[in-house]
Amino acid sequence: MKLYYALACVVMGVHALFIVWVLFGSLLTRRRRLLGWLHMASLIWGIWIEAGPWPCPLTFAETWLEQRAALGSYQGGFLLHYLDLFVYPNIPQALLVESAVVAAIVNFGIYIRRHLAIKIRERKQAAAGANSAGMSAQAAALESSRPPGSGDPEQAG
Repeated sequence: MKLYYALACVVMGVHALFIVWVLFGSLLTRRRRLLGWLHMASLIWGIWIEAGPWPCPLTFAETWLEQRAALGSYQGGFLLHYLDLFVYPNIPQALLVESAVVAAIVNFGIYIRRHLAIKIRERKQAAAGANSAGMSAQAAALESSRPPGSGDPEQAG
């Protein structure tokens, strides 16, 4: 029974870490594309689980382990159960889902803003590169338009 209790605690910890990852993962993903994609997938998963009629696999595993450990399991989702106990007494399920969706929208907004900033930076760099290439072409054209043997006017004396 102690093994089931320990495993239930581990699953609860993983569950809490996953929720923190979903809420604040965009703060850790800057310049880390793979983490960004994983976080966006986590956001979609979190919304899908919270908004849909499906139970979260981690909630299911935790409940199963608690039952095997002869602990009283809870009804409803992980967030509702623990937020109800510790932070927000009597939090309505609809408010919980709406808050999760708002958190996801904020995170996606951060990713969109980063993406647009990268595109703007790339355009500016391309424009600067084109301008310097254009300046080099103009200098080459001026050089070739000088009469032969005229040389550089600054070196002439």
